[in-house]
Amino acid sequence: MSTLETILTRMMSDSAFADALFADAEKTLAEYKLSAEDLAKFKAMSRAQFESMNPEERKSFGSFHGSGGVNHNQTTLRIYN
Repeated sequence: MSTLETILTRMMSDSAFADALFADAEKTLAEYKLSAEDLAKFKAMSRAQFESMNPEERKSFGSFHGSGGVNHNQTTLRIYN
């Protein structure tokens, strides 16, 4: 599980963590030592966007948002399947 998936999973299971993230993403996510790009993804995400994400969207959050941690093999399989 990627760091981004870990954070999204924690947001789903820990409402206090999700509330804190939406209030101050930078402070809440400091322990994860995210890149500026990944932190920006969380800052830009609204609560409504998060709540409407299905499991595949959560799993692909990093690749859909241009994460440097994309597994290009998985991306290629999605394109050609």
